[in-house]
Amino acid sequence: MAGTLTALTLWMRPIGGIGSGYLGDHFSTLGALTSALFLAALGLVALVVLPTLGHIDPRASVAMIAVVVLVIGILTYAIRELYWSLLDECGIPLRIAGFAIGLVSLVSYSPDVFLPLVNGWTTEHFPGLLGYQFYFSYIAAISVIGSIAALALKRMRMTVAKDALQ
Repeated sequence: MAGTLTALTLWMRPIGGIGSGYLGDHFSTLGALTSALFLAALGLVALVVLPTLGHIDPRASVAMIAVVVLVIGILTYAIRELYWSLLDECGIPLRIAGFAIGLVSLVSYSPDVFLPLVNGWTTEHFPGLLGYQFYFSYIAAISVIGSIAALALKRMRMTVAKDALQ
């Protein structure tokens, strides 16, 4: 089941990427990014809560968790596609675009480096369900921080645009 779910999650890449690009083009890139981050946080909270709901049929619970994992996969790929568009949207000059891309890459891909370590430490020190609940809660909190950062960037851009009109 884990292998199948992992493979299906990889197929969420085009859905998340194309879907978020469409939403970003037709509405707002920062709005789509903020929404995806908040929804991912909600999905991660669902991964914390769903296994504790004892009154749900175990098969239904597994199915719900699988759907939540796939939705989080879509949102993850949506987020990864949207943050690149912010470089252009924020008007990064070409003379420092390489530096900006490097900085964005450092920040955005660092979870791929340290999250497996966090997962290992958490599940070693808190075995079983509790370790995973701490791990998913941690990622949800980071997602909320990302949402707040996106909202702050949106506010800064609005302030700059407003100042430019005056």
